[in-house]
Amino acid sequence: MDRLFRFAGVVPSGTSFLSPGSAPAPEGSDLFSISTNYSEAIDDPETKADALAGASFIAPPEPNNFGAVSLNYPIQVPAGRAGVQPGLALSYSSTGGDGWTGIGWSIGLGAITRTPEYGALFYDSRDTFTWNGKRLIKVSGSTSNENGVYRPEITEEDFALLKLTNIENGGTWEVLDSGGTKTIFGDSSSNRIYDPNQISRTYSWYLSKTEDRNGNYMQVTYDTSNYSEKRNLYIQEIKYTGNSRSGFPAKQYVKFITKSRGDSYVSMAPGFTMVMDKLLDKIEVGWTGGKLWTYTMVYDTSFDSGRPILKTVDSDRHTTKPEFKYSSSSRVLTWQNIA
Repeated sequence: MDRLFRFAGVVPSGTSFLSPGSAPAPEGSDLFSISTNYSEAIDDPETKADALAGASFIAPPEPNNFGAVSLNYPIQVPAGRAGVQPGLALSYSSTGGDGWTGIGWSIGLGAITRTPEYGALFYDSRDTFTWNGKRLIKVSGSTSNENGVYRPEITEEDFALLKLTNIENGGTWEVLDSGGTKTIFGDSSSNRIYDPNQISRTYSWYLSKTEDRNGNYMQVTYDTSNYSEKRNLYIQEIKYTGNSRSGFPAKQYVKFITKSRGDSYVSMAPGFTMVMDKLLDKIEVGWTGGKLWTYTMVYDTSFDSGRPILKTVDSDRHTTKPEFKYSSSSRVLTWQNIA
């Protein structure tokens, strides 16, 4: 059943937004109303002069042409060198699956994933690839294996070329955009989802490193402690403000702290078992001098599916916090990668 949604944000009193249509959602996760009007600083006389002091702004949910609804809750981080920094947000999609941030939500670092062209994965040149949901087209390279140069099927203004090499040993992707920034996906087994019985069979390549033409970089590490048993990865830390040319180390960080979830979600999409048994608990933002601020996820349990849903986000960075509400849906849940 389709649902109407409503948004009430940090706006003048009495102002609200009503959706222009209705949208389906994953089982037990049809957002929404969402409110960010609550402020713990409302009774503080020092903040009354500026009613929006410390507020975290969220744009109203937006339906696309297919009726799906999306929303972003920004995770603020200090600026990096020359703009090389993580662009983080908790992103909701009403067509999203069950992930480590609850039904429908993801962090959105990005990944390149093997996709079946003929109904099943073969782990050879018969498969295709998607990059952040965009299908890739091979423009040059070997016809006998997957190595070669690719581009998005639908190109954008910031055109990018993607090069896959060394597929016989698991493969590494290099993405070069029009500004000369290079992004690496899956430069080692520690940032790939692969068949534990055959390491060369890679299903997903996760973001490893981004570096601009001047050597400013951002690097991502993942928790691999239970990979042999669970065949799954969780983002552990992002370090940035480093420069490879000068040898300047990355001093700013974003850490991701997980906790066990009461249930486990299992996927067989890659042709082997993947188990998701953790939830994102906290996001800690800081630098070598110490922690700056923290975002803490607060979850509820879906009445329909019994699975976790994101209720709100507590942060010592902001005086406001969002409140997410969901209505019922009969949509079947799917696996959602952490990226």
